[in-house]
Amino acid sequence: MLENLQHIIASTRRFAIDEYFVLALLSVIVIVTFNPDLSNSSKHPRFTWILIGILSGFWVLYGNQLAAGEEVKLFYDSIIIDDKAVFFKRLILVTGIITLLHHRFFDYKIEGEFFIFLLGAIFGLFLVVMTTNLLVLFVALEFVSICSYLLVVMKKGKPNVESGIKYLLFGATSSAVMLYGMSWFYGITGSLNFADPAFNAALLDTPAWVIQVVGFMTLGGVLFKLSAAPFHAWTPDIYEATPTPVASFLSIAPKAAAVLVMTRIFEHLSVDFVPVLTVIILLSLTIGNFSALWQTNAKRMLGYSTIAQAGFILIGLLVNNTTGFQAAYFYVTAYVCITMGAFVLIDLIAQRTLNYELESMQGLGQFDVIISVASVILMMALVGFPPTIGFTSKLLIFSSLWDVYQFDGNAIYAVVLVFGLLNTAVSMVYYLKIPFYLIVKPRPHKMTWLYVGFWKYILVAFLAFVTIYLFILPENMIGWVNGFSFLK
Repeated sequence: MLENLQHIIASTRRFAIDEYFVLALLSVIVIVTFNPDLSNSSKHPRFTWILIGILSGFWVLYGNQLAAGEEVKLFYDSIIIDDKAVFFKRLILVTGIITLLHHRFFDYKIEGEFFIFLLGAIFGLFLVVMTTNLLVLFVALEFVSICSYLLVVMKKGKPNVESGIKYLLFGATSSAVMLYGMSWFYGITGSLNFADPAFNAALLDTPAWVIQVVGFMTLGGVLFKLSAAPFHAWTPDIYEATPTPVASFLSIAPKAAAVLVMTRIFEHLSVDFVPVLTVIILLSLTIGNFSALWQTNAKRMLGYSTIAQAGFILIGLLVNNTTGFQAAYFYVTAYVCITMGAFVLIDLIAQRTLNYELESMQGLGQFDVIISVASVILMMALVGFPPTIGFTSKLLIFSSLWDVYQFDGNAIYAVVLVFGLLNTAVSMVYYLKIPFYLIVKPRPHKMTWLYVGFWKYILVAFLAFVTIYLFILPENMIGWVNGFSFLK
């Protein structure tokens, strides 16, 4: 008993920074509780900047949480803090900071609870990237899901309620499937820690097809966060109805956490997930890209595109080696600024045109240089054209796939490679619609556009600039986090 208590106390000490984050979250809850009109008061701008400062402070603190290459296991191996966990926690903090900047510069009038649910989702994602325990993973994903549901329905209105119910139903279904898969794993192995060698050893005596089916079910909740098929149907409706900063956050932060969880599972389990992953990748690329072709609403189009992006991310995991995992990490990191920049861009356009329809932005780029240039850069980055970091990301993904095909000779890798390249060409059609409407289409008669503030242009210009800067100096994308041995 004394030994158990000492272990818990020691684990609590090493978990201190995350405990400080929980304390910050509880402080925000108290502040919002006693300031119900926070979103309408003069304190609102300052409060947002305070939260941005707090998240920036934690970004610095997490950078010093570990020595290079150190790995710490806490609470009887249910929590693991290593280079990967720290890197992705800092990446998630960056998405939170950009979300708050987006919210602040675009003057969204929302309830103070928005800050609670955003910080809650961030902390839940922290737990996701730090665990190798199936039960902790399930609880953490549910925590993120509940915060996400509440973020979606905060904006009152019929579309938000309908999309929120759809989000809840799909989320509950994926969670049920995931829990059922976890119960099978526990029944087969007698353990919940998938990083335990005994867990993997117990699976070796089980038929491969059983493990593949159970593994697919277990990954259900993770694939839901990744917006990958067949857990994707909620995505376009949520993105269209939800305030753009929230949609921007949901488009990338949960994906980052999902990628790390899946790589941990693939690293520790000697199971062939290639057939299952191949089907998911092909479905995600096909549904995402071809559905986006017919969209006339920019937010729905980006919603479908994130399904396709999930397919590209999973290609790195399909390779199932260090090169593929690093390519997936690089891809997710690059798409933080690309995807969030695209959402900021369409929000900026919508504030000038008063809606998100492509037709409404005709000719706007001919009179707004910053919007036209940013649209070209960000849409080229989403396609994967140089000179943007999107090109480097897709090059690394496809190169890792080509390398494993040459080494292994499995025709599945060649099929996925060709399919991925063809879908990249398809994505060019709808991504370039936005600069086409902005720059090439003539301005409708008697069309007037509203003036928007200076800082909105600064944010979109900065994110567009970063995509080019990181193409020229890609090593600087990981240079902001020193000492992460898994990226070396």
